[in-house]
Amino acid sequence: MLIVFDLDGTLFKTDTVDVKAINTVLKQNNFRSKSKKEIIRLFGYKCNYIVEKLTGSVDEELTVKMEEEIKIYEKKYINTNGRLYKGVHKMLNELKNNKHQLLVCSNGSQEYITLILKKFNLENYFCEIVCSKYYKSKIEAVSMIKEKYKCATFIMVGDRIMDVSAAHINGGLSVGALYGYGKMEIAEADFLINKPYELVSIIEAIQQTTGAT
Repeated sequence: MLIVFDLDGTLFKTDTVDVKAINTVLKQNNFRSKSKKEIIRLFGYKCNYIVEKLTGSVDEELTVKMEEEIKIYEKKYINTNGRLYKGVHKMLNELKNNKHQLLVCSNGSQEYITLILKKFNLENYFCEIVCSKYYKSKIEAVSMIKEKYKCATFIMVGDRIMDVSAAHINGGLSVGALYGYGKMEIAEADFLINKPYELVSIIEAIQQTTGAT
């Protein structure tokens, strides 16, 4: 079965890195720092959108500059502060051993995703990374993935409404990560998990119900 994972709030605890990275860059550019809550509510969106929302600026040049600065601090803090959610390795290992195809589909940059996967030795679990550079929305990205892999059944795992919508609009099933950053958004997901490893039993149940492999 094809299983598509969001990254931030699903596999990676983004707040361990990006609250500090974003506030550092805001202060460097003479904007007031933001609360953890203000920043977390934007996790899962593209970096330019996050910058625009936090600064209120429509200056494209400034937005691009701040995006690049955030990437620099993300790289630093991923190595020193970054954390996965507990049970991610165990969950991915079991799904991989059960011959499922695993992908990452994230609004983060290719560099950001690769840094995280490399840091936590996750690279070998995934057959592909689909990042924000190549699509306008997750709906479009998942449509591309579905077409490429010719899959009758697929599952999208994420913590935001965009992940649920990307699954449903493309005819897939959605699993909402309640431990992530958008727990109030994902009530319409087909399944909900409180911990990463709970996904394993959900996949088994889906296989038994649908006969998908």
